[in-house]
Amino acid sequence: MLNLQQVSLNPVRILKQEADEEKGEIARLSSFVGAVAIGDLVKSTLGPKGMDKILVSQGRNEGQVEITNDGATILKSIGVDNPAAKILVEMSKVQDDEVGDGTTSVTVFGKYYWVQMVLCGCVVTALILKMFHF
Repeated sequence: MLNLQQVSLNPVRILKQEADEEKGEIARLSSFVGAVAIGDLVKSTLGPKGMDKILVSQGRNEGQVEITNDGATILKSIGVDNPAAKILVEMSKVQDDEVGDGTTSVTVFGKYYWVQMVLCGCVVTALILKMFHF
């Protein structure tokens, strides 16, 4: 039998102490900025006149330089903490695993889709996340 005196109705903290919590319009704008940043990062590598990116390693391979215009390589090399940006990076990984090509295109397409969704104020984020199994 459950003793009601032992049950605590205090909120449970699930975020780390240093974590920030965003709500409402701020969270929507943050996801918008993350999607635009990732999409624009790889968009300039598309096509025959696509620009190369210089990747400089941090951590154990600090100072190692790599020059590439491959979207998959760029997205694998960066650290992302924005939820919308993570979705775009994950879409790129799935595209690479399943097809082996088109990672940059799917990221740029996803960026434009995300931007349209935010600008329209569409409330389909849960559906999108469900589609990508998040």
